[in-house]
Amino acid sequence: MQFPFQAGDLIKWLSVVHSNGLAGAHKRAIPAEFVEHLINLRVARRDASGELVITDKGRLSLHMDRPDALHKQTDPDEDPAPQQDAPPTARPEPD
Repeated sequence: MQFPFQAGDLIKWLSVVHSNGLAGAHKRAIPAEFVEHLINLRVARRDASGELVITDKGRLSLHMDRPDALHKQTDPDEDPAPQQDAPPTARPEPD
C-alpha cells in the first residue's frame, strides 16, 4: 500500500491541528486528504462544532516526535560502541 504523502507530513499537519486549537491562534487550513488520515489514525477528531481537535493519542504522537523524547535519548547505562580506531592485535604465526 502506497501513501500519497512524504515522511513527516502527518506530524506536520498534526502540529497544525494542535496550533489551530490554541486560544487566539490563526487558523491554518489543512488539506482534506491529511484530515482523513489524521482522523483514521485517531490522532485527531471532529468536535461537536465540526472543528478538528487533537486527541490524547495525537498529543502523545507530538510528544514522541520531540527531539528530547525519552525513546530518542541514549541510555547512560549502555556500553558505548566499540572503538574502531584501535588497530587489531597481532596474533603469532603458528609453527
